[in-house]
Amino acid sequence: MRSFVGVCFFCVFTVAVAVAFAGSGAKAAPFWVGMSPAQGQAQNVSLFELDVNANVVQVLTYVQLQKDKTEHVNVDAFRCLPGGTFCTFLTTNDAGTKSWLYNVTVSQTSGKSGLAHVTELDGKAVNLHAELFSGSAITVLQKPGDVKVVRVNGNGVESLVDISSYVGANGKIKPGYTTQCSDVDAMWVYIEKGEGVGSDIIVQLDLLKTRVVDTTHVLDVKMVSMWASCIDSTNVNKLGGTAMVNNGTTLSYGTFNEGGHFVVSSTGKFPSHGKGMTMTALLTEPIKYDYVFGVYPSSVTPGSSDPQDGVLGFGFFRLFHTFTFVNVPFYLVGAGRIY
Repeated sequence: MRSFVGVCFFCVFTVAVAVAFAGSGAKAAPFWVGMSPAQGQAQNVSLFELDVNANVVQVLTYVQLQKDKTEHVNVDAFRCLPGGTFCTFLTTNDAGTKSWLYNVTVSQTSGKSGLAHVTELDGKAVNLHAELFSGSAITVLQKPGDVKVVRVNGNGVESLVDISSYVGANGKIKPGYTTQCSDVDAMWVYIEKGEGVGSDIIVQLDLLKTRVVDTTHVLDVKMVSMWASCIDSTNVNKLGGTAMVNNGTTLSYGTFNEGGHFVVSSTGKFPSHGKGMTMTALLTEPIKYDYVFGVYPSSVTPGSSDPQDGVLGFGFFRLFHTFTFVNVPFYLVGAGRIY
């Protein structure tokens, strides 16, 4: 199968694994990549290496958005291929009529990172996932009355599952509202139904059989960002994510039980300077912790002229954990582990 740039992502992954297990068997050092637009320059995007505490180690490359004067990056729509050499991110225009998938080569070696390819999508693409074994990108592509989960690779854009009837006329799929497990070809989409329409729902998809397999009504929380904890050895997928509970005063991570109730496992108060701040859709895997999420002023957008300072919350899956907070001087739109 061809990839975005004529390099087989699956082959890259296979070679990386082979190299990792060759010779002395030494494990590759953690490599965590972040992405952020510059303050006041929303179309000037940088990719950089982060250390365990989210300090910038080095800038890997700059990418100038080039397709539309209102083009901007999307929060949490950034993924890296584990064991590979590529990261990818989504942009859209303000009208939501066009989106673009940027494919970027990344390396810790100076001068080896850079933009490789851009694919145009017809509609508003929300959220992004990288299939572990094929390297293809998975996203939700939205047009008026038409909402589909699609796969993007070197062969173009392939429609997988039409979920228009589940979204309906008033439903919303926001940044952070999807999660995916490559090992079982499963994906979950959280749909916000709106006031007076009914409870929000989670739609579970089988990407291999390209169909909806289950729906769950969410009874007691409005999610901020979704996460599926995939345990490969048993094919157990525990669905959860981040939410603001207690009338929006408490940050939380939790999982859903079989009845659709959100069971909080970790909580934390907003940082002391948290007035006017909110959780963003950022939810990804860092180096030392199980997950990390973003907390930024609700009035600030990535790349705006406003100060881009925020707070990252690090957490573990184990019960009754409190978050570790780190201040950062940039708006972390997305991050991904390479190793």
